[in-house]
Amino acid sequence: MGYCFDITDSSFFIEERHYPDLMDHLIKFHKQLIAQKVEVKWVDLPAALSLLEQGDLIGFFCAWNYEVKIDITTGDIVDITTMAEKIADEEKLWEQIAPWVVDCSYIQCHGEDGAYWRWVWREGGYYYIEATLKFDDPIDCGYRNVGASMMDDELRAARKAVGYDEDQVPLKPDPVTTLNEIINSIHQPIDTQYALNALRTKGTT
Repeated sequence: MGYCFDITDSSFFIEERHYPDLMDHLIKFHKQLIAQKVEVKWVDLPAALSLLEQGDLIGFFCAWNYEVKIDITTGDIVDITTMAEKIADEEKLWEQIAPWVVDCSYIQCHGEDGAYWRWVWREGGYYYIEATLKFDDPIDCGYRNVGASMMDDELRAARKAVGYDEDQVPLKPDPVTTLNEIINSIHQPIDTQYALNALRTKGTT
């Protein structure tokens, strides 16, 4: 089974000058996992350890089912992508490499159930951040008012009656504004439902 995911965006960097310290730490970490008989999904820990001891950092990441891209001019790791279709135990690795990952690096992921999240590295630490849905305020963002195709004059009058000018800027509130005053401002006999529709800035059908 397992949980399928894919990487939709990434900004991941490790500088070449940190490789010796990073690999020394990972060697100790993998020896500890093996000694404690900790199982890691889809990772052959002895094989990963052997690659580290050989100084093969690229091969090591492959053992964890990730492919890193190296800048041939600097030797730095400048990107990362998954070689697997399913989440394993990579967060164990992300936590251990955190002190050497360039600040504000991240890997953005999309799960099989529609979830979005990021693995983020900040100030030497590793964080799991879930995406949140946010709706902008239409006035603050300067969105164009979507006017009705019919009864524009009546809707404009109704908006003005409840305290909004032509540009949708709030006017000074009038505490005595009532539904009847809104109806009278439209200057035509209408029923209560129409007035409510006008309040909602919608035309009648």
